[in-house]
Amino acid sequence: MDDRVILSGLDPAEYVHPMDREARTALERVPGLTPVVRKFNEVGYDRLLILESMASKVRVTPRQFPELYELFQETKSVLGISWHVDLFVQQQFSLNAFAAGVEYPHVTLTTELLSHLTQEELRFVLGHELGHIHCQHILYHQIGIYLPRLITLMGSATLGLGALVGTGFEVALYDWIRKSEFSADRAGLLACQDLNAAKAVFCRFAGVPRDWFDRLNLEEIHRQADDFQPMVTSDSVNRFYRFVGQMWNTHPWVIVRFSDLLQWIDRGVYDAILNKKRKASQAFVGQCTCGEPFEEGSFYCIACGRQVANEKM
Repeated sequence: MDDRVILSGLDPAEYVHPMDREARTALERVPGLTPVVRKFNEVGYDRLLILESMASKVRVTPRQFPELYELFQETKSVLGISWHVDLFVQQQFSLNAFAAGVEYPHVTLTTELLSHLTQEELRFVLGHELGHIHCQHILYHQIGIYLPRLITLMGSATLGLGALVGTGFEVALYDWIRKSEFSADRAGLLACQDLNAAKAVFCRFAGVPRDWFDRLNLEEIHRQADDFQPMVTSDSVNRFYRFVGQMWNTHPWVIVRFSDLLQWIDRGVYDAILNKKRKASQAFVGQCTCGEPFEEGSFYCIACGRQVANEKM
């Protein structure tokens, strides 16, 4: 492990975005959520997702792409995630990564993503996806992916009532899904602790060709973000167009994400989290094999229960 601060005991509440929290609260008040979640659990999508991953992707293990496996484990450790999460690689010609699985959590990276990103950029992406798991976003995210099918099933079973209820629910769901990405971006930065890597990922997703990336001017991207902000805050019409323009998107516009992460840093919250955990880590004298650090005088790991009395850093 390098000099990154290990964020043991990190609580999602320390970095979750207020808009994520507020939109989720609003979503849970929308009529129709309970039957949708019930139907989702009945059809067993969670189990289907892990079966599909095991059947059609390559699982990363200590014996399969060991360098990527080690990077993933390091990222988990930095975020203080001690429970098991699988990692898969999928053949796909798009820059993409996603987390899935409530009972069987796993992260998938596409081959195109792995071909384009540096190791530090991968840390940000892995941290982002692990952030979704850490913040317990996965259930509603999966409902969002399969919502059209669920609404069709519910509509046919309830003479169209399910589809009618589904429209309002769908708008609220996608609004929250977009806002949850802001929390995951913060987790990505906490994982890689490299702002330039985070900026580079946003620029790659925005569409910078691989061969042009060494010519990318990040300062010009900053100016673009500064120019964009007044365009969507100047009046109610532009704010309306901002909402409508993203209404059915699962991710906010890249420049919006870029700006929001910079604002979070400027408010000092990011540094405060790192400094708090850095001071706390000085009390630790060892690390369990599961990745959890322990204090002087500890006999058992608080994460996995393993005896640690004789293990020192």
